[in-house]
Amino acid sequence: YTTIIRYDRPAAQAYADTYALSYNPTFVRFAGADCANFASQCARAGDMPQQSGTYTSGWWYDKDGSSNPSDDTYSLSWINVTRQMGFWNGRRTDWETSAGVLSRGDFIYYDWTGDGVWDHVAVVAGTNSAGQKVIDAHTTDHYRVYWKLGNSSTKYKYASTRVSWVI
Repeated sequence: YTTIIRYDRPAAQAYADTYALSYNPTFVRFAGADCANFASQCARAGDMPQQSGTYTSGWWYDKDGSSNPSDDTYSLSWINVTRQMGFWNGRRTDWETSAGVLSRGDFIYYDWTGDGVWDHVAVVAGTNSAGQKVIDAHTTDHYRVYWKLGNSSTKYKYASTRVSWVI
């Protein structure tokens, strides 16, 4: 028998807004490279289903029953941009052709130099008064800033989170 889990976009976006400029003390913080961890936390807040596995498989975070992150374990896809993209695409998200079709709780990936190595991820937080998508992010912390970060060499991938999953 199956369960249908629906993505809670308002919850994912509310979590992103709450922790964009601070860090949830109940999760491990990765100084200098926390963007994928933050995106994963937002997805979890939106009830994106985790998938157990080993460090190199699945997408999961285990708090080991405590609020102290010192004993937490997690998968590589929870904390690494490229691995996250590889796990989520086709399972939890689908690629879109532009940022304009994204909604709150979706994700934008950044390849800063256009070299094919994906360096960063941000969470779509909504739309500003000019109708532009805005994002929240960690590493360089951002709260509701215009999504198009980088320079003329930067490439982008737009990931729309699925509405629901059958588990």
